[in-house]
Amino acid sequence: MNPYDGIPNTRPSAADSAEKLYSSISKAFPGVVTDFEAKWKAWQTTWFPTNSPSFSASDCCQVPEFDNLVALGPKIVPLVVYKLASTSENFIAVNLYNELEKDKDYLVDPNDVLNYNVLQRQANLIVDINYERNKLVQARIEAWEAHCTQSHVHSNSGMYTECDDYARLLELGGSIIAHLMLAYAKDPSGFWFELLHETVHGLGKKTGLRTIDFKEQYAAWNEWFQKGEHDEAPWWSNGIRAVAE
Repeated sequence: MNPYDGIPNTRPSAADSAEKLYSSISKAFPGVVTDFEAKWKAWQTTWFPTNSPSFSASDCCQVPEFDNLVALGPKIVPLVVYKLASTSENFIAVNLYNELEKDKDYLVDPNDVLNYNVLQRQANLIVDINYERNKLVQARIEAWEAHCTQSHVHSNSGMYTECDDYARLLELGGSIIAHLMLAYAKDPSGFWFELLHETVHGLGKKTGLRTIDFKEQYAAWNEWFQKGEHDEAPWWSNGIRAVAE
């Protein structure tokens, strides 16, 4: 690739995947999408103000409206990817994605100068690599669900949360929170709360609950996902509900 090559389009299948995931989140959890869209529109109004001709894309990250989106944390990564996939006019959102995404496997390498420095190229690559992630997450979710189904006669939570399939989901980090919540909505009596707890608060930080109220757990995570900032996520320490770290 050279500097004068045209910008390659996002694969149609990748754009379709981003749209379908956004739609699924919107239907299952309208609150998080409503909150995101309001904050997104507020941020958009700060892009390239007419009274500042030298304004750059990076300057869009130095405003409170950007910080308000970042505060929502990686749960909104699929929503940001959808924005990148939906129109080339949203290329500035590359900066938001890069702020939220912590896994270098799903970031464009800064050393790949031609792709990294041209934001539209970077945006299209981000949509493509998230398509691959979506497929990987779904496969790993299905594998863990199969394991849980086989272990459903056991009351010991370790049978569900101390297995390779659970660990493989944890490896994927916070950007799959929305995927996990979609699966949780279909199975509110599952151990998704432990997976979310470790994903949000750190490996090894399980709830420590001895007695589990599955309805309470789902209600807590649902409310946070739809309305809360990342730092407001439900948090239990040694089985006791605490203020989030």
